[in-house]
Amino acid sequence: MVLNTICPLCHPHDETSEHLLLSCSVSKFVWRYFAADNINTDQFFAGATTVKDVLSSWPKRKKDTFGNQLWSYLPFAIIWVVWLSRNEPVFRGKPLDFTRICNQIKSTLWFWIGGETKNPGHYFVNLITVWSSLVAL
Repeated sequence: MVLNTICPLCHPHDETSEHLLLSCSVSKFVWRYFAADNINTDQFFAGATTVKDVLSSWPKRKKDTFGNQLWSYLPFAIIWVVWLSRNEPVFRGKPLDFTRICNQIKSTLWFWIGGETKNPGHYFVNLITVWSSLVAL
């Protein structure tokens, strides 16, 4: 039995956890989409080369706001959904869909922070339509 070690998301690189979750072109696109308005993602990932580095050095915010809650859970949601998205082509033969990946990250965040029940006045549609303004510094 021969195992395929090529990254199922970008194809030209061997799949390691760090490559898949941090440096794969698909992962980079996702990280930039969600965080580029708030951090210099290229600079951040130059210093954070492992998943542990990313999680331990993710910028913390002091105020307890809805946007800051989203921000604090964001790296965990990205890692989780990128992993799930990796499994789609491997086990189901499904093509990648960037919009689906980004919306799944947003829905995961919404679920993890308790949705409208724990965040009255905030709505899931806002995560879809005005993400950048929600997590702005």
